[in-house]
Amino acid sequence: MHGGGGRRESRPGEGGQQAPNPTQESHFRDRYGAMASEPPTPEADVRAPGHDEPGLILLVDDEELLLRALRRMLRSEGHRIELAAAPEQMEPVLQDPALDVVLLDLVMGQASGLDILDRLKRDRPEVEVIVMTGHASIESAVGCMRRGAFDYLAKPFDDAHRVRTTVRRALERRRLVRRNRELERELRERDGTADMVASAPKMRALLRTIRSLQHNESHVLIQGESGTGKELVARAIHAASPRSDAPLVPVDCGALPESIIESELFGHEKGAFTGAVGAPGLFRMADRGTLFLDEIGEIPLAVQAKLLRVLQHKEVRPVGASGAVRIDIRVITATHRDLEAMVEANRFRMDLYYRLNVVKLEIPPLRERREDIPLLVHHFLRKLGGERSRASGIETDALQ
Repeated sequence: MHGGGGRRESRPGEGGQQAPNPTQESHFRDRYGAMASEPPTPEADVRAPGHDEPGLILLVDDEELLLRALRRMLRSEGHRIELAAAPEQMEPVLQDPALDVVLLDLVMGQASGLDILDRLKRDRPEVEVIVMTGHASIESAVGCMRRGAFDYLAKPFDDAHRVRTTVRRALERRRLVRRNRELERELRERDGTADMVASAPKMRALLRTIRSLQHNESHVLIQGESGTGKELVARAIHAASPRSDAPLVPVDCGALPESIIESELFGHEKGAFTGAVGAPGLFRMADRGTLFLDEIGEIPLAVQAKLLRVLQHKEVRPVGASGAVRIDIRVITATHRDLEAMVEANRFRMDLYYRLNVVKLEIPPLRERREDIPLLVHHFLRKLGGERSRASGIETDALQ
């Protein structure tokens, strides 16, 4: 068993698969002698002393005898093993965030192992994939590595030690990457507001609110005059969020001509209009990350309706496309305008306003927090001066 979902480990012979007969067993021993001679291991954790913590490993191959042998071998290392004799059997395991390593056969009947590899590296890029094949060549090995495979094993496996060692190395890298990301996340959560210098009560309250959003992925509306640091606030929110590994894509809505704003935001297909070569659009560029729409009040009403649909259905329809594309993004918007007054004047959609205004942050102008001026001056002196600067400080009278 793994986890609390009640999923039991797959076994050969289940799901309509026939159990191997003695002739198949004999053929397997001839082909995989070293692995076939390994004694079976009990269901309990029999991890060898001194080994790292066990991992969750998915074995994908249409040779069920090989799956059994690999399971037997890797269980001796204490790992949790799941089996898939066909691509569709992988689905429940791929949803498990604890998945560490996949051993994937390149040839599985009508299925292409390369297609599966591409999908794994697209949907679960953090999972290490070890490719297995009975048709090994330098070209195929290089091709798999370029597609993101961790390593390449040629069948038949006449060296069980090599298989175990390869899996151990894959697990070590998986754990190292996971730990590095955890440390980076801790630093981002700690330092996401590092460039925001403030001592004024209103700003300190704003910083506390930003930090409180670390695990909140709601849409955010930032209100403030020009020059108050709205994009800096948006970057701090993104840096401390679970989406910080993905991009933050800033968009100045006021700088986009009305004639192209739709294709810039939602993308367009090749030939959608004269000279169109095809582009994904800024929403798709921010997929799994954050889209920062600065000066949201400048978007025309016609585009506001399409933006509302994107937020409601979480999909975009590029200009000239016959179908929509799913997206997973968080939207942070900012404006210097009074959107409530624009709603009253029918210049901004009320339903879009409430969709964007889940969390509202107001940045006070500098004239309302004059006590921050000395801090800002010293901050920029340090940041812009560098080691070669002759400026060591600023006179008190100059700050009055």
